Amino acid sequence: MAEEETKVAAEAAGAAEEQAKGKCILLVSSTPHTQAHEKHTARGRAVLQARKIVYEEVDGANEENRELRNELFAISGKRGLYPQFFIAYGGHYFFAGDWEKIESLNEMVELDEATIASIKSADPDFLTLDELFGTCERAA
Repeated sequence: MAEEETKVAAEAAGAAEEQAKGKCILLVSSTPHTQAHEKHTARGRAVLQARKIVYEEVDGANEENRELRNELFAISGKRGLYPQFFIAYGGHYFFAGDWEKIESLNEMVELDEATIASIKSADPDFLTLDELFGTCERAA
């Protein structure tokens, strides 16, 4: 009986850990207004894929996504700007950044630890790209 209880407890712990993971949401538009939007969206996908961050795309141009799109715009305060990056936890969405922020963080990936430490001492709220998406599911 104790072995069975241990197995159930381990499964429950694994399920709780899985629920604690954030889900990366990439808000895009299938009808980009400019070539820059299209280019930034493609680069945003590439950054997430390179970091092996599992993400779900939400097409803001799709009428079926209108309510979610408007909710995400309200959270970010950036209406009509694509792409935007969010992290979802149990039905709550948190704005991770727009393309400019993610691009900037991606460019910092190669910085040495001393430089990152210096940036963090000047800005204690600073997060690296891996820290920002640290709770999101990763591909194998």
